[in-house]
Amino acid sequence: MANSPKVKLSENPELPVLEGWVNLTEAAEIIGITRQHSYKKASRFGQVGGYKTLHRVGNQATYVVATSELDEILKDRKEKAQIKKEENVD
Repeated sequence: MANSPKVKLSENPELPVLEGWVNLTEAAEIIGITRQHSYKKASRFGQVGGYKTLHRVGNQATYVVATSELDEILKDRKEKAQIKKEENVD
């Protein structure tokens, strides 16, 4: 094992992929917020403004969020922008 090349966990083909879930850094990239804001949302789990689908996976503290929740966040953000746009037209 000493001579084997180091492989990042994310690049290891033998690890199972958790379909429909992303870590907090990926969640931040998807919804367009900072990594720090994503972790703050995680700390407010179950509260207003916090993630609803936060889960801890693995022995080390790795937290994931359902991609369906991120889709919902993006949809809500788009609807709010549309409402603001319509209010400004009137």
